[in-house]
Formats: sequence, structure tokens, C-alpha cells
Amino acid sequence: MINHVFSIICEHSSIDSETNTASILGVLEHLTVFTDESGDLNLPLQFEIFSHWARENVDQPDQGQMRVYFCTPSGQKKLTGSGPIDLSSVTFYRLRIRYNGIELSGPGLYKFIVEYQSTEDAEWVVVAQLSLLVTYAASKQ
Repeated sequence: MINHVFSIICEHSSIDSETNTASILGVLEHLTVFTDESGDLNLPLQFEIFSHWARENVDQPDQGQMRVYFCTPSGQKKLTGSGPIDLSSVTFYRLRIRYNGIELSGPGLYKFIVEYQSTEDAEWVVVAQLSLLVTYAASKQ
């Protein structure tokens, strides 16, 4: 079985090639968007979902899948990324899903829902809900 250690929204992450240590930079929890609009915006923001996974039993290799849904404050849900979790030859696995923009429908609490599926089970399980609070403020002129 695979254990979800954590997932986080961040501006950038890096993995040191010598020590295999991860660094997470610029954790995103709140965005203030300076705009005169009140509704839909396509914000060209680069960020990523960093997700860390581990074998539940360190002696037993495993594989699975991860997927991420982006949810608006009104509850609309859109699949925005997915990837394999391959713990067949390592004990820990990191998966980064990168984004080059975000579609906003207005201010409010947005969520990224992280789900996991084992190779032995067809059912997807929610393992994390990452909140991103978005506020709109008048443009500075």
C-alpha cells in the first residue's frame, strides 16, 4: 500500500541531485489579484502541486496513480493533472504537477483535490484538499 505523506501548493520546488533532498519555495495559501474586474480571469501564474508519497511497508514495492482536480468556490470541478506513483524501486516518491496559469471565476476559496488510486483497486480515494484563498482588490494606478 502507498502512503500519502503530504501535498502542497508552492511557487517552485527543487530536488538536490547529490542528497536527494527536496526544497519547497513560496508556499501558496492566499492570492490577492489586483484588478478592476469582478468575475472571470485567466491569471498567468506559475506554480506547482508538490506531492510526497511513501511505501507503507518499506519492504514491499508498490505502484499507483495520482490525480488533481481544481474546484472553484461555486463547486465546479476540473481535472488539471495526473501522474504515476512508482514505488517499485524506491521507498519515497515525489510527484510535481506544474501549472502555467489558473482560471479564476471570482474571489473566494478554491481547492485542489488530490486523489490516489492503487493498482490493485479501481476506486479513487481523496487524500488531500489544498485550499487557496483568492481575493480581488482594485488595481493600483
